[in-house]
Amino acid sequence: SSCTAPADIEEQYKVDASVITLRKFYENNLSYKDSIEIPNEHLDTVLNALLAVWNATSLPARDTVVDLLEISTAHDYAVKYFNVRVNQSAIWAQKLYEGYTETGNDTVDNILNTYNLSIYNSFPWGTDFYFQFTSQDNYNMPELSKLFDSISGVKYVLAACGYDNPRMYKNIEAYILPNYVFLKYSYGWGDCTSGCIDWRYWEFKVYYDCSVEYWGSYGSELFPTSILNNFNNAEKVNIYPNPANDKIFIEYNKADFSAKYSIFNHLGTEIFSGQIKNDITEIDISTLPNGIYFLKTENEIMKFVVIK
Repeated sequence: SSCTAPADIEEQYKVDASVITLRKFYENNLSYKDSIEIPNEHLDTVLNALLAVWNATSLPARDTVVDLLEISTAHDYAVKYFNVRVNQSAIWAQKLYEGYTETGNDTVDNILNTYNLSIYNSFPWGTDFYFQFTSQDNYNMPELSKLFDSISGVKYVLAACGYDNPRMYKNIEAYILPNYVFLKYSYGWGDCTSGCIDWRYWEFKVYYDCSVEYWGSYGSELFPTSILNNFNNAEKVNIYPNPANDKIFIEYNKADFSAKYSIFNHLGTEIFSGQIKNDITEIDISTLPNGIYFLKTENEIMKFVVIK
């Protein structure tokens, strides 16, 4: 395999690697947790492992965790966002809310410029302003947010730091070992608003030369009816006939909609993919042997059966 990828893929996984790295710092009470910067020598170890799995297209389960379920790490540690609540009487907060790039408060302006911060969202809250800041770079936001603690008008700051959100139904864990990085991907379903009932796990060993070994999977059976019900897209999709023989049809509830579809077998391996170009798309499945398959479009997954 390889530890390189296109820039957009690398940026995507760099966020995951940053979260996983912070998780290691905080859970092991390492001194790095007190630094705003995330050291590259730690981050790159995890990032390379994630990219190696992304590149390992010939391995069983890679398509399942990367393409089908699109598993990313649970963002229990903030690396992109943090929140600040400020009294509206603070002049710098008024200017920030009104869209000024310079607030007149040297400390605030220095923080914004140094860490390339911008406002992702803001709104009045009673007699206060509520700001959500974001950065193009990845930082230890629990530590960076503390820079606002002593600024006039600030009531509190908030950045996820070990936050266990029960709605997080995807996660990647990494264990750094002498000869390899052990990655565990997980996917949950079933009442995930209060903690998922069912989970399935996939494990990979990624060696430091970027070679990857699939270690296996375990947990609840993937894709019972309950997991399929988790995927409800506003652009409702129908698939028919089901069971099918030589052809299936994908029907969207509106015309002129374009989206990618992929078909996976029961092992989670992608068989082929294509483009939905209108409200009804015909797919030739005459080459598929009998069995159970899954069709993915955007955020929806549907099961269909081939019988010949």
